[in-house]
Amino acid sequence: MAATWTAPKTWAVDTVLPAADLNTYVRDNTEALASPPQGFAAGLADYGNASNSLYTTTSTSFVPLHATDTEVNIAPLGTILIAHLQGFLTTTASQVVLDLQIDGVPLGDASFGSLRVQTSPEERINNSWLITGLTPGVSVEVKVVWRVISSATATFSSSFSTNKKNVGIFYVISP
Repeated sequence: MAATWTAPKTWAVDTVLPAADLNTYVRDNTEALASPPQGFAAGLADYGNASNSLYTTTSTSFVPLHATDTEVNIAPLGTILIAHLQGFLTTTASQVVLDLQIDGVPLGDASFGSLRVQTSPEERINNSWLITGLTPGVSVEVKVVWRVISSATATFSSSFSTNKKNVGIFYVISP
């Protein structure tokens, strides 16, 4: 079993170092760095198989793609998360913007998000985001947001209109 990381202690000059502190802050932390935790963390929402819902927006400001299917609270195992979104996007205009928010803070540009999509007439979305600088074990809210560029209606679905094959998925992992 890998050792658990413990936040480093601040040492003062002439401090006597007990064996327990050396074991915790030197030995165990070195072992934790050598064998970081890995695996899948909670946060899978397979919306394509759950409801075959169509999500729509006419908003020109960022709004959640869906209130429950594309947002999750997760405590990362390490300092990074990977979020992935897959599905189909259509719009009555030409462009739709998507982004990912961590605790309400967008990853991308305030206007153009992190993914700007030209749709004509239907585009498959298969996008991953890498989130870094997180604190292991501290829960964060991960949410997909979107908007249209101009007056239009955008639709995000889990299946392609012609063959209705479910491919829609949103997940967050902590490698």
